Order: sequence, then structure tokens, then C-alpha cells
Amino acid sequence: MWTSGGRPPEPAAGTDTDARPPGRAKPAGPSVARRQTVGIDPVGLSPPKGMIGGMASDTVNFSAAVRAVAQEARSLGLAVPGFRSPPGLAGVDRTIRQSRGALIVAIRLRGRPFADVVADVVDGILVANGVPRGRDLGIRRQLLAAVEAVSCRAA
Repeated sequence: MWTSGGRPPEPAAGTDTDARPPGRAKPAGPSVARRQTVGIDPVGLSPPKGMIGGMASDTVNFSAAVRAVAQEARSLGLAVPGFRSPPGLAGVDRTIRQSRGALIVAIRLRGRPFADVVADVVDGILVANGVPRGRDLGIRRQLLAAVEAVSCRAA
């Protein structure tokens, strides 16, 4: 029986120290001591060391690209909108909306080539600043070069 303080009772001397409330079974799988012995994360949530080496998630790549493009855009005197993922509308790759006076560019990451995601980041900045088509080529190249510089350093 549980005490009124919300904690399990202390086991009596000489009894099993794995006291559980009635109806609660012992968890399946190796014990924490066994997990530590064989080098498995005690909680069982992390993969073994070295298994993920070199992999970066879409979200990490996206945020690095946004930071690089935003820094370059600011150096060119351009305003930088907010970025998020995924868009609120199903079935679209990119949306641009205004929220409380600020522009928000939402970009779908899953199932898309990273180059397309980066192009949407650049397009979002160009649209947010009202850069007309035809006059955007030089700015577009500079913004894309910023992402390329970051990805070359990371490789």
C-alpha cells in the first residue's frame, strides 16, 4: 500500500528491494546494472557510441543554413524574416505569412533535397525584402555562397 506522501513503502528487512505497487509488473528488458555492464545507455534511449557519427538531421542542417543566410542578408542590409518548419498548410513546400507585423517563412524539410530547402530560405528573404525578379540574381548568389561556405567548413 502506498503512503499518503505518494511514495512507495520502505521494504521490510530481508524482503525483495524491488517494491512495486499492486498490479505493477517488473519492466521487461535488461536491468540497469546489466545495461551498464554491456555499455548500453541505462535509460535505453541513446544509441551506442559511434552509431550516429557524421549524421546531421534535416532540422540541424536547416537551422545552420538559415543562420548562414540570415547573417549574409544582414550584412547586405536586408531584413530577415522568421523561419519555421513545417508549414501549417498540408501539401505545400513553403508558405510566407505575416504574424504580429513580422513575416514568417515556413518550409517543409522532409522528403525534399536540401538544395530545394536552401533555395526556399533564400527566396523567403528576397520576398520579405521585396527584391524584384531580375534584380535578385547577385543577391541570390551571395546568399547561396554563404550556405556553401558553412557546409564546406562542416565537411
